[in-house]
Amino acid sequence: MKTLICLEDIIGLSRNPCPCYEDGRPTNYNESKSGLFLDELDGLELKMIDADIECGEDDIWQKMIKAVDNAKINYRSDVLKCIGDTAGAKRKAFYGVIGLTEWNQSIVVGTDYIGVKLSGCNIKGAEFTLNGINTLMDTTATFTIEVYNILSPTPLLTKPSINAVANQITENNFLPDPL
Repeated sequence: MKTLICLEDIIGLSRNPCPCYEDGRPTNYNESKSGLFLDELDGLELKMIDADIECGEDDIWQKMIKAVDNAKINYRSDVLKCIGDTAGAKRKAFYGVIGLTEWNQSIVVGTDYIGVKLSGCNIKGAEFTLNGINTLMDTTATFTIEVYNILSPTPLLTKPSINAVANQITENNFLPDPL
């Protein structure tokens, strides 16, 4: 998970120029936009961090860098959760059935394909889950459906054995294997 750019160098590792820990010390170890340094937190100091390193683990500086990175990730997650709790979603999630449960005429098309185009709002990270398809046809049949992305001629998914029973709604649930 990426941290926010504004959190870079927000917490410094140490302003202590102690020569005992020169090996592996990063060049920006003593930069802190907030004035807060990891080794100055109550009850924490360089000797304590160094003593916690197991044989074969990273050096003290790598351990401190990991600690700061984890703090940034936790902070970002907490802030986003708070925003989500107070602001809520801009759009409500849709759970329901799309289409009608009756028809008054058969559809005749000049191709081998017929379908439904579903488009959602252009929302980064949005998801679409199709849990099933109900069929209503004037004949009994078993067929295959294909799900396409409008940008590609290759199907994203092929679902065989979709059933239709003449003149009645036939449920074809995909659970527990949703599309």
